[in-house]
Amino acid sequence: MKRRITDKTAFDSLALVVRNHILEIQNIELQLRDKAKEALGERVLSEVERDSEVCSPLRGRVLH
Repeated sequence: MKRRITDKTAFDSLALVVRNHILEIQNIELQLRDKAKEALGERVLSEVERDSEVCSPLRGRVLH
């Protein structure tokens, strides 16, 4: 980039635009990661609830 853009102001402006895009992409990645963690947590809770509903009648039979 430095070789093609000789005007320092133009170079600095372009560098800021590029940096802004990089930060936007990183922000999107973090948001997606957070949503994935939430979804995984909800799925784990759902599975635990389902397993406890399935197992609770069996526990009563084993104890008697």
